[in-house]
Amino acid sequence: MRPDDDIRLGQVIKGRGFRQIAVGAMENLKVEWYPSLRVCILAFEKNMFAGFDYSLVKLFALSAVGIVLHTVPTLAPWFATGIWKAMGITSFAAIYITLFAAFRLAKAPLWCVPFYVPATFLIIFIFWRTAILNIWRGGLHWRGTFYSLEELKKNK
Repeated sequence: MRPDDDIRLGQVIKGRGFRQIAVGAMENLKVEWYPSLRVCILAFEKNMFAGFDYSLVKLFALSAVGIVLHTVPTLAPWFATGIWKAMGITSFAAIYITLFAAFRLAKAPLWCVPFYVPATFLIIFIFWRTAILNIWRGGLHWRGTFYSLEELKKNK
């Protein structure tokens, strides 16, 4: 009854006082996450709203924070003035230096980096699409079974 089982498992581990680490295996492992954007969007229908505890308030809050943290710093250098412009340039530089370094480390194509801001809006779109569909349908299909939102909310 937890379509977001991977997220919740991590929370349980941390909540019990254990630590988690991430291990890089770029030379040893290659996984195609999803073959297309459409398939990716459809795949998220099962777990994105669950990740917000089926709460539109939490979804709205994260959407607002995501827009502010991921877009304002990249737009500020062009639209702000004074100290705000300087802060925007610093934030912009820090974000894109970090992105380039992360993409190089992951051996991901660097041409993807400029799509950082549009990707933020795409992810927020996926969040909202998933929530709206889950509410409209009254639940979700997962592993060949329909689960009602009422059932899923009981297992938070």
